[in-house]
Amino acid sequence: MDLGLAEKVVLVTGSSRGLGRVTAGLFGREGAWVVVDYFSHAEAAEETAHMVEQAGGRALVMQADVSDAGSMQALVARVKDAWGKPVQVLVNNAIAFEGEVDFEEMSIASLDRMYAIVVKGAVHAAQACVPGMKAAGWGRIVNITSRGALMGAPRMSHYAAAKSALVGLTRAWAKEFGPWEILTNAVAPTLMLTETMLESLSESAREAMAKRVPVRRLATPEDVARLVLFLGSAANTYVNGEVITVGGGAMS
Repeated sequence: MDLGLAEKVVLVTGSSRGLGRVTAGLFGREGAWVVVDYFSHAEAAEETAHMVEQAGGRALVMQADVSDAGSMQALVARVKDAWGKPVQVLVNNAIAFEGEVDFEEMSIASLDRMYAIVVKGAVHAAQACVPGMKAAGWGRIVNITSRGALMGAPRMSHYAAAKSALVGLTRAWAKEFGPWEILTNAVAPTLMLTETMLESLSESAREAMAKRVPVRRLATPEDVARLVLFLGSAANTYVNGEVITVGGGAMS
């Protein structure tokens, strides 16, 4: 299937590693021009860019702070200067997760930080990219929320609140931007076998968690990124305002 992504400019925030890196690589495989956004992991971002180029796409590494509106406006302007066209696909993936914490011990500072990256970061990126999408009469936005946030999870109030806010933004943007053929959707993954999970959970713990999933395995970043790729492509012509979970059939 031709996803219609060849030479489309794609911005994946927080793409130096994890789901963002894998997503960037899949867009590169389709011939997209991928903006690899990072905040503090420059070397890892360069590795992602190499992956994109090896897959057949073009890559541009950009440092930016998604929590700062001016930083995102500057990033998008630099992309236009470098490649001569605006961002056409935006994947809001950036995250700042500081770990689980009992609600009584959760600091307002940690809540503010989560909102600054996840919620305001998505808003800043969209405000920078949407004018170019409107001018082109085409665009795709994919927000990465969380299945855990939708279902609820103990000791993760700050994370759940921020990720749930993305659902509201997704449905509002779908209605507001739809007339310009800008489709906005959200993907809500379950736990994924990212580098962080592999480092923090023992093999026995992962095996126990997998037994609770009907397909009897935990998700990989590739499982999630394939859906992001479709939603962000020209092959998606009518899916708009949806929140799609990726949980292997687990309902709780």
